[in-house]
Amino acid sequence: YWFRRLEYLIWENRKELFKQDEHSLAVADDYIFVSNRRSREHIIPQTPKSESNLRWDDSDEDTAIRNSFGNLVLISSSLNSKLSNESYDVKKAYVQSYQKRSMGGAIESLSLLLFHTKFPDLDRDNMRDYIKEYGSFTYNDILKKSF
Repeated sequence: YWFRRLEYLIWENRKELFKQDEHSLAVADDYIFVSNRRSREHIIPQTPKSESNLRWDDSDEDTAIRNSFGNLVLISSSLNSKLSNESYDVKKAYVQSYQKRSMGGAIESLSLLLFHTKFPDLDRDNMRDYIKEYGSFTYNDILKKSF
C-alpha cells in the first residue's frame, strides 16, 4: 500500500518534485497507473550479478540500509525478473532510457525516477547516505505530509 501511495503522491506532486529536470518531468507526465506493479526491487541491488563498485558490506548497518524503505521501489514482477540483481549502473541506464526517450511506453516506477533525479552522482562513498536521505525524504516529506 505505501509504495503505491508513494507512486501516486510523486505523480500528484511531479511538477514540484521534477521542476529542475524537464526530461524527468516529461517521463512523470506520461506515467500510467496499473495494478500489476506488486514486486519490490532494490535500487542498489542486494548482490549485483555483474561487476559493480556499489556493493554492500556484511554489516548489520548495511543490512538495515539495504532493506530499508529508501532502497526499495515497486515494479512489476516481469521487470523485477529482468532487473533483479543487475548492477546499479544497469538500473540507472534503464531510467535514463526513459529520460532520453529512447525507451517507449511508460516508466514503471516514479520513485526510481525520482531517486535517480535527486542523486545522479551516486557512488560507493555516498550510497548509504543517499539511500537514508531518500528514505527519509519519501517518508517524511511526501508520505507523512499527505495525512
